[in-house]
Amino acid sequence: MYVRITGVKSAPDRIEQGIANFEQQVLPAARQQPGYMGAALLVNRDTGEATGVTYWESLDALNASEQMGIQVRTQAAGSMEADVLDVDRFEMVMAERAAGEAKSHTFARVNELYAEPGRIDELIVFMRDNAPAVMQQKGCRALLMGVNRMTGRCFVNSIWETAADREASEAAVTGLRKKAGEVAGGQARVTLGEVAFVELKQPAPRV
Repeated sequence: MYVRITGVKSAPDRIEQGIANFEQQVLPAARQQPGYMGAALLVNRDTGEATGVTYWESLDALNASEQMGIQVRTQAAGSMEADVLDVDRFEMVMAERAAGEAKSHTFARVNELYAEPGRIDELIVFMRDNAPAVMQQKGCRALLMGVNRMTGRCFVNSIWETAADREASEAAVTGLRKKAGEVAGGQARVTLGEVAFVELKQPAPRV
């Protein structure tokens, strides 16, 4: 699976407008595209920053949806007077989830780091090996990892039932984050957010 991630920033009082725009404009357009597998929106109500994520079945589906992405990105930025900060594409290499469907109004910790090209696979193995230590923390709903093999940019996102669960886990994951940075060759940048919306389609079973 592949994802396109778009970061935008607006005035904090426009966050609700941005959420509505995502649900009313971005989602309908994305759902019509072949290979669409889901979407999520992370917001920071204090800073006005938001991150839109769309999931795609294959690299071909991701590439074919680029024009749609440009159109809805332009419309969304204009309607909420937002600045587009960043657009990037990643290969999903890990998606550990607790039982039950993904749900909105949960809380995210986003770890972003750059890995030296020769260390990406080593970092993936490290995170997969250590995923159980994160997933066993109280309130952890998911641990997601994506990589851009061309640039070395990686993200590791953990999703939590409550903000309190997220904060309580910090002591347990600090050492893991430091070691992951050592494996990658650089330390992670951490940001926090609320999962304002999420929907995921189940992959078709292999025959």
